[in-house]
Amino acid sequence: MLNNYNCLAQPLWQNGPVPGEFYNFTGGQSAVQKLPRELTTAGPYGTKHSTSSITTGSSVLGIRYDEGVMLAADTLVSYGSLARYQNIERVFKINKNILLGGGGDFADIQSIKRSIDQKMIEDHWMTRVLYNRRSRMNPLYIDVVVGGVDNQGTPYLANVDLRGRSHEDYVVATGFARHLAIPLVREKKPKDRDFTAVEASQLIRTCMEVLYYRDTRNISQYTVGVCSANGCGVEGPFQVNENWTGAATESNVVTCGSILKLLNSDYSFRLHSHDVKYGSGSGQQSVTGVEQKEDVNSHWVIKAQTGELCERGEPIACGSTVRLEHLSTKKNLHSHHFSSPLSGEQEVSAYGTDGLGDTGDHWEVVCSNDSWMRSAHVRLRHIDTGMYLGMSGRSYGRPISGQMEIVGVHKPQHGTRWTTAEGLYIVPKEKSSTHEEYAHSEL
Repeated sequence: MLNNYNCLAQPLWQNGPVPGEFYNFTGGQSAVQKLPRELTTAGPYGTKHSTSSITTGSSVLGIRYDEGVMLAADTLVSYGSLARYQNIERVFKINKNILLGGGGDFADIQSIKRSIDQKMIEDHWMTRVLYNRRSRMNPLYIDVVVGGVDNQGTPYLANVDLRGRSHEDYVVATGFARHLAIPLVREKKPKDRDFTAVEASQLIRTCMEVLYYRDTRNISQYTVGVCSANGCGVEGPFQVNENWTGAATESNVVTCGSILKLLNSDYSFRLHSHDVKYGSGSGQQSVTGVEQKEDVNSHWVIKAQTGELCERGEPIACGSTVRLEHLSTKKNLHSHHFSSPLSGEQEVSAYGTDGLGDTGDHWEVVCSNDSWMRSAHVRLRHIDTGMYLGMSGRSYGRPISGQMEIVGVHKPQHGTRWTTAEGLYIVPKEKSSTHEEYAHSEL
């Protein structure tokens, strides 16, 4: 009976690891490393395991074609809503037959990558390792795509989640790519054959462009892993071929409800905020300037002043009072009589809850036309204090190295001119059709 039972076991289990244990497969490049004692032995208060991810990668897309597989992922690793690392590869070559793409906590991706820097047989081993970690209430917070070719040159593609569940298909994905990219790939699938390499490559480019526009945890730079009978490799980085011609409108008026980025005309930095508090002054959420065009924490929503409403698509007149709500954190651009941390000018912060604040959130749009034009320079004057929104020219150190100080200054001087940059602009209401129209230059 024992021999009959063993005959039913998966081939990998014979002379190999028990489920969930690491094993140095034939052809491996490194020896198995045991965890340090301090990570496996309970201390006086018990062993503390991670309960949430810290730095994360989002979408990974895998497509199987007639002779192999392709995996693609952008190079952004985020710290919460902060675009912390923008040049991190998340598609790895394991050996000449295997590719791995990782989403989720990047430290856990690095951990599993070190553990499997050796020969791996399809996705079965990954399934057992992740299931074992989940069963011990210490899961790896990762969602991976495994692809490659077997010894006969047959391509395979699978997804393994943090619970150790796996499935194979001709297209798999992690993150928002499950919702945004998989439908696009399924729509293009020929009924009677697999994708060709050219078709798969074109779909990768199209899907990465869609993810850049629609997934706020993606940037325009990505890498692609290709695996076939001839071997595996990771290529890139590549850049999304941005095309905003479809975003052009007849009107360049900034309107109520538009989501936009504000670019300082003198320093070429974008107005930015994030869930990082000032260490001095008010202690409220900090507002800074960033040079990166792709940072998702630089979007602001144009709204009417507190207690009033403006219709979506209503042009913003010069001299009118507006609020700028930070899209990611739902706090308003704010100022008050506190000194800024670097230059000692008036502090500018982000304040409020779910868009609700006080009169310190009110800014007058100072411009020379009838309405706020997207191509024109404007200034924003704080209603309560009379200060102008500007940049001091001084940069912060850690943890926000390179970001520039945003302040309020007494007069319209150098550093106080702003123009609109990327965003989603609602077409002026009187020119739109029966449904709302949008013109976007970035999402």
